Amino acid sequence: MLTRMIPRERLATTPISWGVVGGGRWGVDLATDRVLDEMSDLGFSAAEIGVPSFLPDDAGEARALLDRHGMQAVAGAQSLVMHEPSVADAELAAARQMAARLARLGADVMMTVPKRADLAVGERLDRDGWQRVFAMFAAIDDVLAEHGLRQALHPHVGSLVEDAADMETVLEGSSVGWCFDTAHVASGGLDPVAFAATCPRINHFHLKDARLDLGRAMVSHEVDFPDAIRREVFVPLGDGDLPIPEIVAAMAGRDDVWWVLEQDQAVPVEPAAGEGPCRAVRRSLDFLATLG
Repeated sequence: MLTRMIPRERLATTPISWGVVGGGRWGVDLATDRVLDEMSDLGFSAAEIGVPSFLPDDAGEARALLDRHGMQAVAGAQSLVMHEPSVADAELAAARQMAARLARLGADVMMTVPKRADLAVGERLDRDGWQRVFAMFAAIDDVLAEHGLRQALHPHVGSLVEDAADMETVLEGSSVGWCFDTAHVASGGLDPVAFAATCPRINHFHLKDARLDLGRAMVSHEVDFPDAIRREVFVPLGDGDLPIPEIVAAMAGRDDVWWVLEQDQAVPVEPAAGEGPCRAVRRSLDFLATLG
């Protein structure tokens, strides 16, 4: 039984916790039916929609598949170039297309990831560049509102918002909602407990643990993201360096957002039934059950 601090009806998971990233880039992309079955067997009834290849392109077919497994779609991600005016219209059109799909699937949130495009590693936007990003956040908010969705900026290694300076710039300059990803926030150099307690606009919540030495090396680009995944930068809750009980306590009562158990992990070979990623997810659930 999960702790009373965690809203069980708002607990979800995501296909990337089963290593599904598309194209076999991290090893094996497990079959959709198997992943949904294992999610359901673990007690989940809600999940993010994952990469485009995870669900059928047709939204009606995708929703029917989720229904057959007793699963509800809660969110999906869209990477967008936000700082280059020449592509703004095309990127807003892509956001509108994803918003329509998410709405048809019954989701609540679209996570946005601002792409670096032609910006080199270590190169930072100037003030005007950030203002263009903030304007795009606002425009995307308007698009999503038309579909009854909320935006959740996802800080992520390799994006425009990956370290503490980037996150602080956005917090100070924009009213965009956030996907509070505990591991990416901590790896980027912010205190996740303080973030949970003070960020006024958390619209989505990725609860995951990490090995911070490797996570920080990933954010500083000493280790690339796929290599960090292969080296297990993200681990089951309680196995890493994050203060998960304190984070959960700081988020207690937040039953207006989805609590997504996420552990990006590679699956080198097809695991036997009941083995592989589902065991790691079960360990995270077991850890949450120990919290008082």
